[in-house]
Amino acid sequence: PTLPHSWQAFWDARSERYYFGHPTTGQVQWDMPVAAPPPPPPPVRPAYTEASYERLVAELAEVRVRPSQDALGILRRQEVTVEDLCDLTHAMLVAAGLDQIDVHMIWSKIEVLRNRRIARESA
Repeated sequence: PTLPHSWQAFWDARSERYYFGHPTTGQVQWDMPVAAPPPPPPPVRPAYTEASYERLVAELAEVRVRPSQDALGILRRQEVTVEDLCDLTHAMLVAAGLDQIDVHMIWSKIEVLRNRRIARESA
């Protein structure tokens, strides 16, 4: 019989049927094992649009952060959304090439943005 990965079939002459064993876990059973369903695919990220960028700028302005045009340009080129921004770390902002002043301004408000995202997701 075709079995899920690592399972093996063994013939039992007395009962004249197969039993199944998994060598890694030591599990033995008479019923044919069933493969675990594959994990669901990751959610499809919506296409990055001008609206995505405008929402990011608006959300930053709402929490009183006005990064430089250079910083906004970097965020736009990297297609950073509000949700992405909430997941960034200080080091990631620096590595993206943002000016230290912009990094500080944005980083100081990320917790506010995270809390807003949590509120939106739970609503």
